[in-house]
Amino acid sequence: MIQQITIEGFRSYQYAEFDLHPGMNVLVGESNAGKSNLLRALTWLATNTPSGDEYFSRVVPGRCIVTVETDHGIVTRERTKKFNGYRVRLGKKSYDFKDARSIPEEATKVLFLRDVNIQGEYGSVFLLNESPGNVSRYLSDILGFDQLDTAIGRAKTTASAARARLEEAERDLDGMQRRAKRLAFVDDLSARIDALERTRSEIEQKRSERRELRTEADAVAESHRKMTAARVVLEVLGPYDDIAVQLDDLSRTVGDRRALVRAADDVAAARRSMNVARTVVDATSELDTVEAKVEELASLRKQFVAVREAVDDVERRESEIADLRATAEAAARDLKLAHRAYVSALLELSKCPTCGSAITAEQAERVAAAV
Repeated sequence: MIQQITIEGFRSYQYAEFDLHPGMNVLVGESNAGKSNLLRALTWLATNTPSGDEYFSRVVPGRCIVTVETDHGIVTRERTKKFNGYRVRLGKKSYDFKDARSIPEEATKVLFLRDVNIQGEYGSVFLLNESPGNVSRYLSDILGFDQLDTAIGRAKTTASAARARLEEAERDLDGMQRRAKRLAFVDDLSARIDALERTRSEIEQKRSERRELRTEADAVAESHRKMTAARVVLEVLGPYDDIAVQLDDLSRTVGDRRALVRAADDVAAARRSMNVARTVVDATSELDTVEAKVEELASLRKQFVAVREAVDDVERRESEIADLRATAEAAARDLKLAHRAYVSALLELSKCPTCGSAITAEQAERVAAAV
């Protein structure tokens, strides 16, 4: 609410202050006392028009200042030799807008006053002599329907894009579900991998046993070498030929038996090695395939999580759009009720509430058509 108006150097005013009270304030005076100039000063402050110097006072040339104090702050429209623009105090902050060609947003927040709120003394009755299109634009501007339309348009655009993303996500999800069905065997991969690990452990154990067998074979070879050396010694000792023959026979017998044992062990070891090698080859090939399938499954799970997040975002957007649509419909119903109440009040009153002039039937019909 406006609390005080101060005018300096504006048309007929050299300097004047007006303290306003809550509710309705009535300014009474003789002709040329400055009533209209007060209204023009408010118009200049609220709309920054006209931009020339026709409102300069002849008493105070080159200096024109209009200040309005409201509940929200103070706005000053000043035009002097040093400054031409707006000075605004909004809360604890102060702003200077030099050479402003339009009213600053901060000033609008303080005044909450536009040209639609100001009516000249010779102006027509508000909305009665306006065309339906102008009435609609006035009401839309007052109620902020343009912002609502913009919000609805943005919401529709967002909803359309979200719907397209949802359809694409559903197609991707369907494709991934089909791929997941083709990879159903992956559930059994863990058990098969455990079996492969056990096979590897068995292979390592067989390799250890083979190393032990090689050590024993080396020991037998060393014993055979020593026996050969002993036989050479006995051959040198002629008198002991019988002993040498017996030792030789014994050596051959032992050697034959050990050779048979080694041959049997080698055959068994060869068979075990071949079986182990065949198992290792099969397990390695299958393990590579399993690891590839596991990696592919992990990638599919990441894609599924991303798609699920996109679907959740689309659902949130649709909920916001539904809320906006409900708000818009409620505002439209309230506006229609306000229009009807306004027309009914004018028809019952039969005169303009501002100037008291009678309202003709034609004017009432134009108001009804505009609504």
